Amino acid sequence: MSKPTAHKPSLQQRYQRPPTPAEIQAQAAGKIGNPPDAASIQNSFRRLPPRTRLWLSLGLFAFSGLGLYATSKLEEWYPIESKTTMKDVPADAKSRVDVLWEQEEKELDKLDKQRTRTN
Repeated sequence: MSKPTAHKPSLQQRYQRPPTPAEIQAQAAGKIGNPPDAASIQNSFRRLPPRTRLWLSLGLFAFSGLGLYATSKLEEWYPIESKTTMKDVPADAKSRVDVLWEQEEKELDKLDKQRTRTN
């Protein structure tokens, strides 16, 4: 005699309890469920007919090409003002970090001198 088996998964799925109104509202608001992952998006794209994939790819290619063309035209019409380059900066110029470091060293030296005078 064989042991009794558990219910089949298909039967469990078929006889699930109905969702509560709160679950229905949350699902409608998008709070329940996972976003599609990259594999499912890729599989969805592969399931499209070849002609549709071709037109979709060509459309995205044309859209990106149009964006590049528009960007270059906008740069011609509205040029960026030139900023200072390293050639304009004198060789002995200090960075903000160097200036702050020197100020901190001076303050520490002052504190050390005061400490030695009081001892």
